Amino acid sequence: MIVLGIDDDPDDLSLLNDAIRIINPTIIYITASNCIKALKMLEGDRLPDFIFLDINMPGITGINFLKIIRKNPKFDGVPVTVMSTHISHEDIETCKLNRAGYLIKPANFDVFVQEIERVLNPTA
Repeated sequence: MIVLGIDDDPDDLSLLNDAIRIINPTIIYITASNCIKALKMLEGDRLPDFIFLDINMPGITGINFLKIIRKNPKFDGVPVTVMSTHISHEDIETCKLNRAGYLIKPANFDVFVQEIERVLNPTA
């Protein structure tokens, strides 16, 4: 499994990496520090199996990135979870309309690991 993490905060990318390593160390974790870099990465034939996307980023926001990729049928089978530190009912609704989950980043690391595992393994 390949997981793409998109976030402008290197600490958040590192936390996601740590959580993924705990859940399944065989997952290949790749990162992009902004949505423009992520879009370039996604130009190839090999798509990630899952995308975790920060909502608040400079330039192209997470919501705009989500809207861009959802216009391309190439990404129909790629699950996306948008992550934020706050609850926005408007953003949650936009995510639903664009077939993406919405995850509030918990302050507790153990809870964060549980949430990431729930997203990656919904039937577990």
